[in-house]
Amino acid sequence: MNKKIISSVMAAVLTFGICGCSEQSVDPVTAPVYDEPIIASQLVEKEGRQYIESNGVPYLFMGIQIRVDYLTRLEKQEPEKLERYFELARGMNVTSVQIPIAWSDVEPEKDQYTSEVIDTYMGFCNKYDLKMEILWYGSNMCGSTEGGGRSAGTLENGSFYVDTSGHFTQGHVPFYISIDPDTYPRYPVRNTEWVFGRHYRLIPDAETTMEREAAAITYLMNAVWEYDRTHGGKRTVIGVQVENEPNMIYTYPDIVNEMSAAGVNLDEVKEATLRQLDVMGQAVKNSKYKTYTRVNLSMTGDHWDFAEKCAATEGIDFVGMDAYGYDSYVGLNGVIDDLQAIPGNYANIPEMGGDYSNNDALQLLTFKKGGGYSVFELVSTTSEFFADWRYIALYTSDLNKNLWTDRLMEANAIFRGGACILASAKEEDFLAFNLLAQQNSEEMQTSSSCDVTWSTQSRGIAYAVEKDGYLLFASTQADTMQIEGVLMDQIEFGIYDSFGKWQKDGDANGFSSNKIILEPGRIYRAK
Repeated sequence: MNKKIISSVMAAVLTFGICGCSEQSVDPVTAPVYDEPIIASQLVEKEGRQYIESNGVPYLFMGIQIRVDYLTRLEKQEPEKLERYFELARGMNVTSVQIPIAWSDVEPEKDQYTSEVIDTYMGFCNKYDLKMEILWYGSNMCGSTEGGGRSAGTLENGSFYVDTSGHFTQGHVPFYISIDPDTYPRYPVRNTEWVFGRHYRLIPDAETTMEREAAAITYLMNAVWEYDRTHGGKRTVIGVQVENEPNMIYTYPDIVNEMSAAGVNLDEVKEATLRQLDVMGQAVKNSKYKTYTRVNLSMTGDHWDFAEKCAATEGIDFVGMDAYGYDSYVGLNGVIDDLQAIPGNYANIPEMGGDYSNNDALQLLTFKKGGGYSVFELVSTTSEFFADWRYIALYTSDLNKNLWTDRLMEANAIFRGGACILASAKEEDFLAFNLLAQQNSEEMQTSSSCDVTWSTQSRGIAYAVEKDGYLLFASTQADTMQIEGVLMDQIEFGIYDSFGKWQKDGDANGFSSNKIILEPGRIYRAK
């Protein structure tokens, strides 16, 4: 699809307006804070460091997914009843939650748009001081279109499914898309039934489909703008993931075999997918509420070539890898290096399993190197379809912690309290300790002005970051740090708030030498 066609699609979607937003008691209405379109977040580069900035403040991408689509579609929980999961996420000390918003959440019936779901989740985020990243679950969900269903009947051009409780299962795309293959064309492969109903594969860059999906994204982002400006202007939505592992449509082995057997040209599928992602990303960019856009990729097939081409499009700002299986220092370090080798790219790790015992150290490595990191997922579902995935979550469905939940919670606390500094500091001035996650470790590292020796006998992790004339340092355990190059009589402790301002809680007095036994979780700052 050429630029002329892309422009015609965008012109069409901009004709869709927004309707009134439902109000949430958890988040009081305010007078409008702004009246013009805003840039809520963007990718910036300063002093050789690339990072996300929101409202002029460096933003540390440290998130966790709440699979609200599982909770609502499979467990039949209502969106307004999900507040406890947002509270649980805030207890994990993350800066943001990744929240799936399906096309069918926004447009449940053709031309019938609603902001009820996004309003509800933004209200919960505001209550618990969380940013929200929207995971746009549209027409390409891991290489498939998930069409939902209403009954066990059969219809050749339909998409029908009944879950074990006999209820209608809502797919990620509106039902009218699923039952009209003449208007919304798909590849000539067999439909398969799975958790969200009938799976098929829409042709990614079919103009009719792109126009409908881009219109839904435009409506969604304009609704975000309306809610945000009338609820304090907090820039609650920080960014948008466009589709989910979309490269699987031409790289995942089972899909490749099926498409190839049907005579589908996979190179053309790849190019069609790139065009679709570009158009969907531009829908975000052309809305009233503009944020960064990103794509997460499965590490299958020629994912690096696809990543570079995707990051070069006008509609997508950066590309990340769901780096399952790369849960070691060497493995993840290599993935981050490859992501940073893509021109203009931000090294984002959108999904890592919550069952990894070293998530704390992997996050620290990612932050040191200037990237973002998100854990999949907060809480497991009771659905039988995901029985094998239940061990991945940080909490079971009845909200019991896994073995490593507290460890990650403790690490997140020292990351969140120094977020703006950790996001924007130069890598050479970001000293990260115990990246190999050892029980006993002693390390000496040097920044521009300081020599720091740190030791642990209790599997702690720590950082010492030099920026703007200060050294910020913290550890998860009662570990020892010896520092040369700071004034030991001018050490204080506190946190950086969401506005990037240092909030002092007290002075750290009584140090007779340069060796300090750190209080677990306390963030220190020295000149």
